[in-house]
Amino acid sequence: MALDRTSGYDMLVQISETELNDQLATAFVAGGLIPPSMTLPINTGGVVGTATLLFGTPVADLDRPRPRLGLTLPFANSQFAITSPVVTTLAPWAERSRS
Repeated sequence: MALDRTSGYDMLVQISETELNDQLATAFVAGGLIPPSMTLPINTGGVVGTATLLFGTPVADLDRPRPRLGLTLPFANSQFAITSPVVTTLAPWAERSRS
């Protein structure tokens, strides 16, 4: 009888988006899920350098068509260092907010 209410599963668990984001934030602070920073080599269109991204707390978005989940990984105080053809650094470099 219980299987009729759980679509054949033995147990059904619901987790709110707030709880999911709290768990993501805790995992991020603990350093177990996503690294706090990342350095990426860039070599495209004659431009050579590195992009250093300093990540903020990730945010999950469940308001997507099923079965999708959105994950936003914000970054701030980052930089793009160009080593060729002309040495320059663009900093601070931040994610553009979407409205």
